[in-house]
Amino acid sequence: MNPALGPALVLVALASGTPESVRARNTERARPARQQLLRKGFTNCGGNVELKPGDCEEIHSPNFPNKYNRNARCLWKFTTHPPNTPITICCDVFQLQKSLRCMKDNVIFTDGEDKKKLCGERLNLAWQTHTGVLNVSFKSNSFHQNKGFNCTVCASDSPATSPYCTCGMKNNGRRIIGGAPAMVRQYPWHVGITKELKKIPFCGGSIISNRWILTAAHCGVRVNDIVIVGAHDWCNCRPPHMRIPVKQVVLHKDYNAKTYKNDIALLELSQEIPFPADNSIAPICLPDRPLDDWQEVDAIATGWGSINRLGIRPCVLHHVFIKTQTLPDCLATWPGEIFDSMFCAGVNVKGTCSGDSGGPLFTNEEPCVQFGVTSLVAKLCDRPQIYTRVFKFVPWIKEACGDSVTCAPNLPMGIA
Repeated sequence: MNPALGPALVLVALASGTPESVRARNTERARPARQQLLRKGFTNCGGNVELKPGDCEEIHSPNFPNKYNRNARCLWKFTTHPPNTPITICCDVFQLQKSLRCMKDNVIFTDGEDKKKLCGERLNLAWQTHTGVLNVSFKSNSFHQNKGFNCTVCASDSPATSPYCTCGMKNNGRRIIGGAPAMVRQYPWHVGITKELKKIPFCGGSIISNRWILTAAHCGVRVNDIVIVGAHDWCNCRPPHMRIPVKQVVLHKDYNAKTYKNDIALLELSQEIPFPADNSIAPICLPDRPLDDWQEVDAIATGWGSINRLGIRPCVLHHVFIKTQTLPDCLATWPGEIFDSMFCAGVNVKGTCSGDSGGPLFTNEEPCVQFGVTSLVAKLCDRPQIYTRVFKFVPWIKEACGDSVTCAPNLPMGIA
């Protein structure tokens, strides 16, 4: 914890007995040694912290990485300037004593509107408040101390929103290296999808407007799942990103969960996505027409999915440069499983894999146009991947989204 955080916000009240009572003093001296140690274990920690956009502070339990003290009491109060800037807390370690309803050791996140009481061991813990206020309290009892927690608290760094909206423009250079980490926010439309209080994405998606995300139906996204916007390194929640709950899930009416036919879905968000003037968050373009010959088309796929057959997931967003395949070549590796709503891209183990589902496949040249949604991959990621053809569903997308698809116009360079 940063020593500059200031004095404790919560002081532990120690029962000292009645000073004028000799009997009380004698009782205090007669207490077992264990009770005396408990008194020494009382800990004060915390502070008032004001965060500006992009600022981060680390907080941790007393004595971390060693076991925390008995009867500890800590409270951190975070506010933002300007007010109402989203605050994210992201924990790489969270190991507390487990108890029913977390009545023993616990950590509580509050923002004035919501409250989360946590205990036990939690992996990939993250939570965000949009009120510009975050209070984090910690208490432990007299028994069963554990390793504790180590968390980073960050204020979102989104600059002022631009009055203009441009789709499909990449950031930070133009080089594409197959299977390599992308640069920070190089692909400003890529999003991750996760669960509340989780930070690891189980699927990907793409921004097509300030309210709608395009993804795969088989991801099984539910209302109140979290869309991670503006992320790069999900392990450390860096740079500070937005976590927006899903308000509505729209599956294609003819989606078939067995065959993956029409594997496409739209997610309406509970709040608008800001599109900063620096293009750090932006939509991707939708196609306006099919390409007559889609053999050997240069394309880019992005995702946080597995990078090898062992299922290892990277922390940072990866991209891969692949080519599309002809239908005969696709059928040679996926016999009898290809519909007119699908196409293949990638070769052998180069391409998308487990965890990349729902992410975009798009043109290399700018403005980038999304013509595929990652749909079906082999168990060992040892075959070309199957993608959903976006062009086939553009009328459905516009009908479902209504007038809100205003920032992802159709461009005369789309691909079926």
